[in-house]
Amino acid sequence: MVSDTELAVASAAFVVAHFGMSSTPLRAALVRGMGERAYLVLYSLVSLVLVAWMVEAYAGLPHDRFLWLPGTGLRIVPWVVMPFATILLVAGLATPSPTAVRMEGLLEKETGPRGILRITRHPVQWAILLWAVSHMLANPDVSSWLLFGAFALVSGVGTVLIDFKRGRANPGGWYRFARATSNLPFAAMIAGRAGSPWREIGWWRPLAGLALFAVLAVLHPYFAGVVPW
Repeated sequence: MVSDTELAVASAAFVVAHFGMSSTPLRAALVRGMGERAYLVLYSLVSLVLVAWMVEAYAGLPHDRFLWLPGTGLRIVPWVVMPFATILLVAGLATPSPTAVRMEGLLEKETGPRGILRITRHPVQWAILLWAVSHMLANPDVSSWLLFGAFALVSGVGTVLIDFKRGRANPGGWYRFARATSNLPFAAMIAGRAGSPWREIGWWRPLAGLALFAVLAVLHPYFAGVVPW
């Protein structure tokens, strides 16, 4: 019988492994010992195994221990938030960024941030964070908060750690990039530090993001076992 304890252990292992392998001296030691490519393969495999463990533990739980009484009001939150999250995800994956893995060299270019990076320099991380938090609000049970909370923690703290690592590795290049962007979506635009991104984003990225949202909504009962409406 799966328990909340197993899910808690799996979620904690995911968080510890993620930060331990990416943001501590262990990363440098692994890269020195096995090379960066092999390290990235190992890191991906460890992450996939731990996510699979979390999902399996979560699926085996009854989800009947609530932090507050569930109602219909907050169930609309993912419907409001997820379209923006999927647009961020698609646009982020389709836009080269110095905050992405093995893309640090882009900091040497003088072209500055473009497209979705004018909204946030961490579009993919924010997409995951919005997905996780919106599902925590819509599912106020202990199990859901353990699962989605782990993803929210990794993504939210991850944006800060990525900024720190990029700034330490390339202070000059990071300063130019960071002052023209923001971690918090739209903050740089509101402050007047980033120009309009809409022409650079184009039309196909938002449409692809909305299409992804529609597909996920339709298939949600099949891969998540829950009808989202």
